[in-house]
Amino acid sequence: MRPNFKSVLIVPVLCLAASFAEAASPSDQDEDPAADLSAPSLVELGAFTFQIEQPRHVTYVVTRMALSFDDAEAADYYSLAERVVRLRDSVFDALLGIRVDAVTGELNIEVLQDRVERQLAQRLSQPASIEVRVLGTQDVPRR
Repeated sequence: MRPNFKSVLIVPVLCLAASFAEAASPSDQDEDPAADLSAPSLVELGAFTFQIEQPRHVTYVVTRMALSFDDAEAADYYSLAERVVRLRDSVFDALLGIRVDAVTGELNIEVLQDRVERQLAQRLSQPASIEVRVLGTQDVPRR
């Protein structure tokens, strides 16, 4: 069956209109402006891919990291591109020698977060916590 011109044009327009209607509809979060003021501000550092070398294979880990500040002004200060690049460099320095747990053979996220927070504390004038989300891991055998 061959699509006609009208269906090719109408379907995307309807989807676009539905997305505008959803964005314009009031949500429960808009009713309480005080909740936005107490929420910490996030500075996205982006995705990181790093490798963990092991005797028989190399594990590649893909993570996404963000800094959480209590102060919105500090988040605005560190969200500039130049400062985000410097923070990413510090994160890569912290990830350089990371190892897996000797007993379980898995990456301990708490140790990773602690190591990155200690490295970033040297660069940050305000305290911040790091949020690490592991997006995936892949073991590649050595040749």
